[in-house]
Amino acid sequence: MPTFDPKVDAYIARAADFAKPVLEHFRAIVHKASPDITESIKWGVPSFDYKGKMLCSLAAFKQHCALGFWLGAQIKTLQPYLVEVEDRASEFGRIAHIKSVKDLPKNMDLLAAVKEAIALADAGVTLKRAPAKKWRNQRFRKYWPKLWQRIRQRKPSSKNLRLRTVKNIYSG
Repeated sequence: MPTFDPKVDAYIARAADFAKPVLEHFRAIVHKASPDITESIKWGVPSFDYKGKMLCSLAAFKQHCALGFWLGAQIKTLQPYLVEVEDRASEFGRIAHIKSVKDLPKNMDLLAAVKEAIALADAGVTLKRAPAKKWRNQRFRKYWPKLWQRIRQRKPSSKNLRLRTVKNIYSG
C-alpha cells in the first residue's frame, strides 16, 4: 500500500488549477510502479524515494510543471522527453514546461521510466557529481587557513573581528 504524505497533499492543493491534474496523475503513476515508494517534500517540492534513495520529483510553477528524475540521463525510456542541457555534467534528467496531462509522456513510458529508476536504485547506481568549481579568488583561498586560525585565537567580544583580521592578513 503506498504511503501518502499530507505535506504533498497540501502542496497539490496550493498548486494552480491547471497543475493539480498533472501532479495527481504523475503521483498515481509513481505509486503504481512500486508500493515501497515513499513521498516527502524536499527542496520545497514533492519528491519520491525508493528504499531511501531519491527517484524523482515534481514541481508546479505559475504557468507550467516540471518532472525531475534523479538518474534521468541513464533512464533510456526518458531520453526522447528530456530537456536538452548544454552542459551535461549532471545525471539529473528533467521534463519541463508541462501545462496539461496531455503534455506528459505516455503512461506506459512514465511507468517504465519509474521502474527503470527503481532498477537503477536497486543496482546501487548513484548520481555522478559535477566537477567542483575552482575558487574565484585564489588569494582568498591562499590566506583562508591563516584567517581562520586568527579568528579562533581572538576574543569573540572584540568589534569587527573578522574585518580587522581580513585586513591584517591581506595587507601584511
